[in-house]
Amino acid sequence: MTKIPPKQLSEQQEKILSFLKQETQERGYPPSIREIGSALGYSSPSTVQHHLRALEKAGYIHRDPTKPRALSFVLAHGKSPKYKDFSDRVLEVPLIGDVAAGVGVLAEQRSDASLTLPLELLGSHQEDLFLLKVRGDSMVDAGIFEDDLVVVQPQNTARNGEIVVALVDGGQDGTVKVYDDRDGQPKLKAQNATYGEDRSTIYFRDERDGVIGKVISLIRTY
Repeated sequence: MTKIPPKQLSEQQEKILSFLKQETQERGYPPSIREIGSALGYSSPSTVQHHLRALEKAGYIHRDPTKPRALSFVLAHGKSPKYKDFSDRVLEVPLIGDVAAGVGVLAEQRSDASLTLPLELLGSHQEDLFLLKVRGDSMVDAGIFEDDLVVVQPQNTARNGEIVVALVDGGQDGTVKVYDDRDGQPKLKAQNATYGEDRSTIYFRDERDGVIGKVISLIRTY
């Protein structure tokens, strides 16, 4: 039986396929859309997606349709068992903007940016997780500093003492704080010994204020 040769790839597709193989072999899991674009000079994630769809159509890679956000590329030609072991253990989590650990606004969403994270960092609830970059110093005593990334699990409730992301000031400002309702009045507490009482406590004063997520993990680069 004559073997049908694989479809001819464009130069761009060859580069992406080579990069996928190299990164998968070296790291044990594939790069994110953002990492592919950054490494190969594509400014638009949609361009990367276009080439990946072409590679999948040609039979060079396969993406599991049941895991739209998990990176589960399987190299159809010469796939690596090591890669296959890791493909179900990572998740691409979007970085949607900045959030204040002090005062500021939740930045406009940037869904084109993301990080590939091991599932061990993300706990048991992994649906709709997102990343926020921290601004300010109000949580330094809790070990959360300027430019840290927090992984957030969306939810509108919290338990006393949990670190949350919340909207305040009529839903206009976003902040990372400790949730406190021990006296029956929900509020947010900063964790910075240099803050006075007027700066360390924020009350929910508007119906648009409230918890939007719980911080489940933190990422820091040096």
